Parts: sequence; structure tokens; C-alpha cells
Amino acid sequence: MIAANQGEIAFLERADELDNETLLARTVDNEFFLGIRRRLSAQGAKLLVGPRGTGKTHQMRYVYQECVSDASKPAAIYSSFTRYVRLEPLLKTSTTALVVFQCWVIAKIVLSGCDFLRETETPDLAIRDELQHSFGMSESDLANFVSQVEGRGAGAAEMYESLTVGALHTWFDCILAFSNRSRLVILLDDAALSMTPEYLVEFFNLFQDLKSPTVSPKASVYPGTSQYGPRLHIRHDVQPINAWLSIEDKAYSETMDQLLGAWKSQLAAFPDGVVDLFKYAAFGVPRVLMSLVRSYNEGNWSTPQQGVNTVIEQQVDLMQAEYISLAQKVPQFATVIAAGDQFFQKLADQVADANRADPDTRQLVIGIPTKEVSTLQSRMLRFLVEVGFLYPMTSVKHGEDRTYLRFIPHIAPLIHRRAFQPSAGFSARGQVNFLAREQKRQPIRLGFSKLIPDVKLHLDLAECGRCGTARLSESQRFCHNCGAELINQSAYRACLALPISVLPITTRQKEALAERFQTIGDIIAAQDPANELRTHGLIANRRAATIVEKAQKYVDEYFS
Repeated sequence: MIAANQGEIAFLERADELDNETLLARTVDNEFFLGIRRRLSAQGAKLLVGPRGTGKTHQMRYVYQECVSDASKPAAIYSSFTRYVRLEPLLKTSTTALVVFQCWVIAKIVLSGCDFLRETETPDLAIRDELQHSFGMSESDLANFVSQVEGRGAGAAEMYESLTVGALHTWFDCILAFSNRSRLVILLDDAALSMTPEYLVEFFNLFQDLKSPTVSPKASVYPGTSQYGPRLHIRHDVQPINAWLSIEDKAYSETMDQLLGAWKSQLAAFPDGVVDLFKYAAFGVPRVLMSLVRSYNEGNWSTPQQGVNTVIEQQVDLMQAEYISLAQKVPQFATVIAAGDQFFQKLADQVADANRADPDTRQLVIGIPTKEVSTLQSRMLRFLVEVGFLYPMTSVKHGEDRTYLRFIPHIAPLIHRRAFQPSAGFSARGQVNFLAREQKRQPIRLGFSKLIPDVKLHLDLAECGRCGTARLSESQRFCHNCGAELINQSAYRACLALPISVLPITTRQKEALAERFQTIGDIIAAQDPANELRTHGLIANRRAATIVEKAQKYVDEYFS
């Protein structure tokens, strides 16, 4: 969302960086967002679906604050699971990893319930007594358990028997009684645990168990790759809520205008058509719109063309870097992800050529024959949807055995290819007018055999640590060549092993830190990291604390 600072344009692009007052004041109230919030506060289990930056956290936090301040609303619990990946190493080392994970989820929900009761002025003594009644432990016991687990430990084993679903429902009844509400909504943010599929299935098994006539769980997830396990069936057990506004939506331009509405007078100084072009380039993602406008506003451009081209190119590079980084997080799909990058680049070239060839209509929809789509090709498309490169539309059927998957490719790479600027000159308004044209009735029909005919998809299975022989299957436990036990690599530990050079800090700070710390993990593992940064790097107190925060935030966002 947007925040103002002393009359100048200033942007906070992440809802988790906003205080409650600013979040409420800067929330857009139109039919699209109001519809999301109505369904989040309504009865029934729901999934809020959208890629990063579409505002899932913002909408959940807004609903929570509404429930806190308005006694006519249901009671609410808001809890974020963005740090789930800290539990990932347990999957490689502990037979009780799933039990620990379930207890961690329950403990976080209980602690968030304490926050709601405190914000609705329930006495601390009453909260303490009810925690003892429901779980036989104190709030500090729960907080210590969560801290221990997130510190890559298993926590106290005696907690496992107390942190149960049955005890959790007893706690829910207490929340309803103390707040004098008739029902409870549970807002589970950052629930797309895509880097640990074992935890994802366990999470949604627990999600199912949270439902009752008075309790309605909601979870935010990514499109494309989220797997919900055998117990959860979309549209039967849970209803999806689309958080990703399509550029084809009739209210698209108006919605984007409202997101920028508080700064309408300042944005009027932008050259004609630039803001409207950025609205298309944002592709329905508020965070991207904020980033584009902020980057243009902060630049010192000699011409509008230079500014627009530079800002769009930077955004395209960021998107591609995010997509390619998936290969580090799920290395078994490295070949599939690399092929997806090649596929999208060829696809974008085809769409750009089609638009330049026809002066009267625009072409933004592609169709892919379903009969051509293999399992790994389907996974490749889902990765592209997850990062926002492709917007999924409903599939269509044209005759017998001719069903097509339909997508809209991201607009920013098409603008970068001059798809909507056929003439030699530059005109932001001209490109906006082109994008406002009527859509061609038939999509561009493309297939994998046409775009990437020579690419053979396969899983990239980890090699044996002793002899280097690639394993034959993901489930293989021992090397078929030397007999050594095969150890699966921890994605979390691989992230901690990254050098400090990847952190968003100055070159001087990196050089100072290099005397003591080589990796991100070295900073996080230090007993008193801020003090050690000051001692070894000659860095001031305040800056040392900031660097520690950036290291933790880098790890959390790496897997978000």
C-alpha cells in the first residue's frame, strides 16, 4: 500500500510494514476489495489466492482490525506462517518433524488468540487462567516453544501432548465467550508452504480440523503450485477467493486509480499516459504498481521515454530473477524452471509480433492445447503462474478433442518488447490507447513443440555425496553405485550458506563484516549477532541491529 511523508510521495509496498492506523487509512474501498473482505469475514472455509504483492496480507490484516474494533463483527485470529521454512531441516533429521510442525502451528494460533483478547480488553488474568485450563501452560511457555522450534530445534517434547486440536477448540470457545461473539474467523496468512510440500499437506489437514459451526478458517496461498493433500478439495471443502485482479476486469483502471488516489495531485506532474501505462505494467499487482511509480518518481530522467523504458526494464529483470531463483529453492525442478524461462521468452516474442502485425486490434490471450501438456509441462506452467508471468483464464473447447488452456502473459515484458508501440517514436499515451483496443476473439494458439521443440523436461535428482552418481528416483534412499546413504539437501540450510554479499547493505559494511562473517548463517547463528557485528566490524549500534534485521528478513523473504 501507500504511505505519505511530509507532503511528498513515499511508498510502503508491503502491508506487513504498515502500522494499523496507516493500513486502515490507506485501504481502497471498491467492489473488488470489498468483496474479498466480505468473504474473509463470512462463514465457511476459504482460500485467498494470488501471487506475491496482490494484497493478501493487506486484506487479512484489514479484516482482523475491523473485527477488533467492531463488536458486531465475528471474533478473529490473525497469524502469519512466513517462517515455516525454519522448520524445514527437521524433515531431514527428525522422525517427529510433522508432529513438531503441527504443534508449532497450533501454538502460533493460540498466541494470536491471546493478542485478539488483549486488544478487545480481556484482562490478562483471565487469559492466563484460560490458557492453563485449555493447555496447562502459560503464554510465555507457548512463546518459548515457538522460539525454540523456529531456532531449528524440536522444542520441549512434553508440549506435544498438550498442543492438540481438541484443546485448540476449547480455546476457541473461550475466545468467543470472553469477546461475546457468536463465531470466529481464523486468518492464516502466508500459508503457501510451497518449499516444504510435506508441511503443506499437514497444514491443510489441520486447516480442515479447524472448521466447526462457529469457526471459519481462511488461508492465503499462491496460485499454481499449492498442493492441498488428499483431504482438501477445492470448491467442495473450501471456496477460493481471487485476490489477483485481471487487466480484463471492467473495473481494472478504476481500481488502480484508487490505489494511487491519495497522490493524484502529485502524479498529475507525470507525463501524459505514464501512470496509465504503469497500471497495465503492474498486471493487477498493487505492490508492483507502487514500485513502478516510486522508481519513476525518484529518477532523474532526461526524457519520459528514458524513464519509462528504464523502470519497465528494471521490473522485468526483477521478475525474471525471482522466477529463476525458484531453481535454488526447489532444485529438483531446475531444468523445468529453466525451460519455463525459455518458454515464456518465446511466448512473449510471439505475442509482441502478433500485436505489431495488426493495427486494429490487440492480442493478449494465448491458447495451449491440453493434449500437448505433460505432467512436467503442467508443473512448468504452474511455476509461471505462481510468480505472475501468466494469468490463468478459463479453458475453452473448440470441437472434439480440442481443449485449450488460456493465459494472459504479463504486460511488462510485452511493453519492454515494444509490442504496443509499432512506430519508431515513443508515446506512453499511444501504448495505453493500443492496450484499450478490442481484444481479438481467437487466442494465439501455441504449443510446447513450437516454442521449445528441443527441450526435454526431467527432474534434477540430487547426486550421491560420496561418489557423485545421480540418483534414479526421488524416493531412493541408498546410492545404486556405491551404496552410501542418500541425504536430501536442506533448502533452508542452502539459503543460510549464501555469502553476505547477497545482503542489501553497503560495500563498506560487507567488507567490514567479512573479517568475522562469511555467510548469512554466520550472522543468524551468532549468540548476540548485533554485539558481534559491532565488535568485529566496527559498525555502530543502530546499524548493527539493522544489518541483523536485514539478514533475517532476507531469509524469510527468500522463501515467501
